[in-house]
Amino acid sequence: MNSEINPQTEFPALPVRRRETLEIFDTALKIYRRYFWVLIGWSALIAALSLVPILNWFSFFAMPLLYGAVSCCVAAAVRGQKVRFSQCWSFTKPRYGALLGVVFLSYLVLFGIFLALYIASILLGLLGYWALSSAPQPVQIVAAIVGGLLALVAFSAAGVVAFGWTNMVPIVACLEDDKRGSAALGRAFELLKGQWRRVFGMSLILGLAILAVFGIIGGIYSLVIGFASLRDALGSDPGNGAIYGLLGTFGAFMGLFILIWNPAQSLVIAVLYLDLRVRREALDLEWTAYASAPSPMSSPGPTISSNSFSASAPAEFDFLRPDAVSISAPAMITDARVQVTPVQPAPQAVENLTSPTSFAAGSAFAPENALAARLVSRDVNEPQKMEGPASFLVDAVPDVSSEPEKPEKEAQRD
Repeated sequence: MNSEINPQTEFPALPVRRRETLEIFDTALKIYRRYFWVLIGWSALIAALSLVPILNWFSFFAMPLLYGAVSCCVAAAVRGQKVRFSQCWSFTKPRYGALLGVVFLSYLVLFGIFLALYIASILLGLLGYWALSSAPQPVQIVAAIVGGLLALVAFSAAGVVAFGWTNMVPIVACLEDDKRGSAALGRAFELLKGQWRRVFGMSLILGLAILAVFGIIGGIYSLVIGFASLRDALGSDPGNGAIYGLLGTFGAFMGLFILIWNPAQSLVIAVLYLDLRVRREALDLEWTAYASAPSPMSSPGPTISSNSFSASAPAEFDFLRPDAVSISAPAMITDARVQVTPVQPAPQAVENLTSPTSFAAGSAFAPENALAARLVSRDVNEPQKMEGPASFLVDAVPDVSSEPEKPEKEAQRD
């Protein structure tokens, strides 16, 4: 895959396109490496709170900070931009209250799902006991084993799917400002509809990874503690200092794992969110058309890869100033896979950018899944905000720039 680097970007822009399950994990790992120190800094706050018993409950109130940092880094990766620690806070601060409410609501729904399953399993168990009370004992034993296995499978499947769903909800609330509370829950469910097998597989991989690490750390800890009076491990009867040292070491390993794991897990869900938007709303075409729109202050637009729909961020796009992008001329797409041909700017709006006849692929898209931003009648040199499915990649990041804007004449002279 080829990604172009614009003069004002620091990294190759992350291609907005479909990804298979394993590629989603690979992409999340690449984003993690790129913004490692920013993400670790925010994750350290949650890990530190979770290790202190008195402050453990406060880690819940810090979770929105991590979701905001992850969403900010993913949006910046699409544009090939760097992110500072303070920018993540500027991104999350206006959304913190809504994020906290969404996280609480998703946990409440998760608790309700498991409570319903628990009650249903008890009722089914009592019903089975009543139905088989007069059956031979071997039949009762077999029925109890089969019922227990079915309940375990139902709990596991529901837990894995609910895990993916509830973790998607904060990402939706971060990147779609009009989705709050129950609307974020519904939006996440809508995106995941028809993709439950993929969600189950990805959540299962994440769950098995957590169990494997916890099993290794817990196994070593139990092995050491299990020696008779730790005599075999330490060569003599241990004192309180040795026991506390082992407990501290175990806690340190657990804290280190939580520190590294939390951002990785959220990044996987965020990349899955982009993939679902591409599959359901043609987000790749929307972003490609936006990135290829020429600016009045620069000649050619960014190059578009014919193989992967990878497009770098617009040359005039400043991560600190999302309104700095000017969409001055519509793009007529003659081949949805290969080329984007800019046309001359016109003073009037071009309303019919979403016609399916303009695609070589011939696929029809609904108006809400527009290929390009809908332009309104205005001066062609006036900066315009992006609209449509990909608008969150531009408009979601707040203006935290301390850099004064250049006057119009000076900008044209440059």
